[in-house]
Amino acid sequence: MREGDGKFTADFQVTWDAPWIYAKTDPKMNCFLWKDITFHSIIEKNLPKEQQWVPFACQECFKVVVRPKTLKQLFALEALQTRLNHPSKCGTEERPTVFGNYGGYFYNRGLPMGLDCYKKVRKAVDDDPELGTDVKVILKRGCTEYELAIGRSDQWKPATQEQMGFEMDLHYQFANDHPLQLQPDVVKDEIHQRWIEYAYKIGDETVLEYNDGKPLYPDYVTYQHAVTMLEEEEYVESGSGRSETNDSSSIGSGSSEVSQRDDSEGIEESYEGNVDGDPPGEGEGTESTDPLISEV
Repeated sequence: MREGDGKFTADFQVTWDAPWIYAKTDPKMNCFLWKDITFHSIIEKNLPKEQQWVPFACQECFKVVVRPKTLKQLFALEALQTRLNHPSKCGTEERPTVFGNYGGYFYNRGLPMGLDCYKKVRKAVDDDPELGTDVKVILKRGCTEYELAIGRSDQWKPATQEQMGFEMDLHYQFANDHPLQLQPDVVKDEIHQRWIEYAYKIGDETVLEYNDGKPLYPDYVTYQHAVTMLEEEEYVESGSGRSETNDSSSIGSGSSEVSQRDDSEGIEESYEGNVDGDPPGEGEGTESTDPLISEV
């Protein structure tokens, strides 16, 4: 509580662990007060579902959403947001309720502003050589959490005079003086690194372009080539493919030749290349040269 006027205040800090990079922020959009305090902490926790409502300020929020498909496109979107100089952010989508790996958001007050922003963003995405017409761009209303809690945004009921009065009285108790804190480069670098690690985890092949074409972590040793070697051993030991004129001494000799063959030759002959479905930078692996494998 602030001395002098008794209003509640918060200590805002630049976070290191968020997945978002902000191109620009709007000081008039107090999402912390509207969504986190007014809705989540008060309305949602204290009222039955049928009496809950979306705060009136959030009902006027319209977002243009861009869905990059790859890490490379996410970096292109970050550059695009900087060029457009519009309140926006982009990053990795780690919320389980959002379909997509990456996202970018442009914030607008009211539907007319949202429609105008959509046209500008759609054209900018279409004209970008790394993005293009295949990248999805939509205009939505409010935060996804509201649609999950209240229902379809086109069916939200306008806030009543009583509800608006409650919100205004509540907001008056909070100091609306949170500073605009830009993310320093060191924070952006940290977030970029997490983007890269996230892309590697989900198998985004464009991640290799940000690590000199190499995987982020050492490849593992593989042993699947031992299957072919084992089948060859069983084939000889069972006598299959042996000439009927072979005597017992030739059988023993043939078996001995197989068991004493050069390990490296056996590995080379049984290797069949990459395995479908392996993550980028993997697949071939490093085949084991353990002599025990040749004696399976």
